Amino acid sequence: MTGSNFQQQSLIRKLTYFGIILVLFAVTLGIRNLKGYGLNDQAKELSIRDEDLGEGDLTAQAVRLSLVGSRGITICGLWAAAQDKQAKHKWNELELLVRSLTKLQPHFIAPWRFQSWNLAYNVSVESDRVKDKYFYITRGIDLAAEGERKNKNNPDLRWDVGYFHQDKIGMADESNTLRCLFQLSCIDPLERQPRRFRSPNSSVVDNMDEFKDFCEKHPMLVRRLRETLRCKDPEDVVDFLEANQKIPSRFEDLSSGAVQETTPLKAPEDRFPPLPPISQYGVQCPPGNELNVDSPSSELGDSFDNFAVARAWFCYSQDPLDDPDHPRKPKLLATIIFIGYPSRAQQYFAEKLEHEGWFDTGWEIPNWTFPPASLITVGKGVFWAGDAWKKAYEMTKYRGERSHLDLDANEVSKLPPQIQHIYNINKNLSNHQHFLMMARVEKDPVTVTARRLFHQAGKLDNVGDYDQAKPIFEDPAAFGPPSTWDSPKEKATGWRKVLLENPDYAEEDDIEQETFILQHHYKHSLQELAGPYYKQLVVLSDALGQSTLWPANMPFGLRMPWYTPSIQLHRRLHAQVQGPFDRLNAKGERFIDPENEAAARSTLGLYDFRALQMRMTVTPEMKEQMMMKKRGMGAPGGN
Repeated sequence: MTGSNFQQQSLIRKLTYFGIILVLFAVTLGIRNLKGYGLNDQAKELSIRDEDLGEGDLTAQAVRLSLVGSRGITICGLWAAAQDKQAKHKWNELELLVRSLTKLQPHFIAPWRFQSWNLAYNVSVESDRVKDKYFYITRGIDLAAEGERKNKNNPDLRWDVGYFHQDKIGMADESNTLRCLFQLSCIDPLERQPRRFRSPNSSVVDNMDEFKDFCEKHPMLVRRLRETLRCKDPEDVVDFLEANQKIPSRFEDLSSGAVQETTPLKAPEDRFPPLPPISQYGVQCPPGNELNVDSPSSELGDSFDNFAVARAWFCYSQDPLDDPDHPRKPKLLATIIFIGYPSRAQQYFAEKLEHEGWFDTGWEIPNWTFPPASLITVGKGVFWAGDAWKKAYEMTKYRGERSHLDLDANEVSKLPPQIQHIYNINKNLSNHQHFLMMARVEKDPVTVTARRLFHQAGKLDNVGDYDQAKPIFEDPAAFGPPSTWDSPKEKATGWRKVLLENPDYAEEDDIEQETFILQHHYKHSLQELAGPYYKQLVVLSDALGQSTLWPANMPFGLRMPWYTPSIQLHRRLHAQVQGPFDRLNAKGERFIDPENEAAARSTLGLYDFRALQMRMTVTPEMKEQMMMKKRGMGAPGGN
């Protein structure tokens, strides 16, 4: 009986425990699913579930759970091992450790940001070949993009992806080569295969029809290869394509022996460059024309530039700021600066277009003869820089309206004092008015045309073709002929019209320095064409003037060989030719401030000849007086 009672009591206890478990489980389910107040609804509202934080990874989640309390120790060990591999230049092992770190800490932002920056900046510079640098830059960008997918609504990671495209590819020392490789990543490998342009076993480009088609489809790439990477012949271009056939790309690897018309795209998460999803809110960026992951390759065209991709990511990074439920601000940048990055990326793109010679016309490829025995012009019918600056102006204006940075003085005076103070701080931090004004003037067709002419004339001046450079400088759309330099504001043309009609633009330090440099190139052409005759007249005039100072009874023949230091100076200097901006502007002031002139001279590596001449004519007595004045003493012999 005793044993039977014990068994009954044990069974009752088990049933009781099981019942309690069922009750607690039911209560837990009720608490989790209670509408409006349950744990599921609260977790969803706070966005703390894995599916709300970002893309899930079942394998990584299983590994994290299996480590239990030792995950922190494991992460520290992996981090130290990664630093050791980097110091030993074991890049493949380093990347494996970095991937492991991010899998163990998928929702901790610091490892994603640091290691992606580390690959793109620190690891890439350790490589000698630009192609290898490009590979590690792409790995860093891919890592930041993966971190963004694992962590939704994080403005900093989205900004990182855009900034790496803009800074590391577009502004690095080897940016010309890196931007070429970037555009190759966006071109179907079948389009850039060397065998498309060469016959089998041939090293010469003999299929010029196909090469012509390639040049017309990718004018920016071909021009950059021709003018900055010195690919003088079609063979050099095709050699570059062959040397960089296998690079990170948007497309699948070519199948050996397979016949196909186009190469299929990789999965969105495996493509390089990565593109963001469609913006949800678009509050800080004007809608339309933004690249996104669904943009078809056929519509991307040659504008699929690294700055355009950076602009798309910067626009996408604004979404978390405008999320009505869970707004998030960037951690490392002031918000007012952060929201200016989309429009600044567009301005960088416009500046790069002008730097490479894309203004309001196409580009005639020199010295390359295409069938039927003629030169071709690529990029025709596109208002390159003008359209880019117009978009920059629209984005900057849109940003100012949304951020309330374009209030007039009357509207500002109506704000409460504290809000006025914040407005002034934001206005100074963002420098919004400056960027808006620059884009407004630069998009003007008059400005674009003048810059195109200066670009053409400057290149001719650099190669010594002064006869052709001079008439381009004196085109009415550029400086105009000397007879028009003193014309009133109403009749001004070209660059003078731009500066007179936009005094705020003309007073910018960069514009004054650039104007001096443009004028210097024009003067250089004139000096090379007529300088020897001018200098002979200067020397003769100075010699005659000096000879009159000698006693009248001295024979004239003994006066002429005597030259003063000023004559010797004139013999070494260029003739002092007047330029269009050596005059005064409409306000009676100098077009170019002396400080900006000095800065421009330093940029050009020129001496300040007037200061040099003054130093050569200073007497010992004058030098002593200046030294005593500097020390705060009176002149020699004074009280």
